[in-house]
Amino acid sequence: MNAMTKPTTPDLWAVVAPLCAAMSVGTLASILVALRQIHPVLRLEFDLLSLSAGLVTAVVGWALGRGLWRLGRATAPDAVELRNLRRRVVLGLSVLGLLILAGFVLAATGIPDSRRRDMVAGGTLAVLVLSGVGWVLWLLAKLFGQPDEPEDEVH
Repeated sequence: MNAMTKPTTPDLWAVVAPLCAAMSVGTLASILVALRQIHPVLRLEFDLLSLSAGLVTAVVGWALGRGLWRLGRATAPDAVELRNLRRRVVLGLSVLGLLILAGFVLAATGIPDSRRRDMVAGGTLAVLVLSGVGWVLWLLAKLFGQPDEPEDEVH
């Protein structure tokens, strides 16, 4: 291979990171929409609405994952393009976060007041744990996405 030609295979992390984002938020959306009752028993009903919510959210998750990946790898001198991408990603993550919060609030409507505090504490803990895991995965993606250092040739 000539030193000037680029490899034809795609970057694995550029595919895996958005795919994981799409699968995770799509699954979460499907489950939240399928959640019909929490108290006294948990009742899930997977139907066309929950499937379509999962698919739409998965597409949004894919786009956000690609945007995050592009932001992490950005070396473009065009600061305006980078700033616009950053704004779109932040706006998308904010809207997605608000929709997920709305799903949890709707799911909590049937819970008695005595159990609502436990649900809020559990949800907050889950968000903190998942945020920590996401941060570690972000650091790993940045670490594995960096080019290897050239080895010194021994003559």
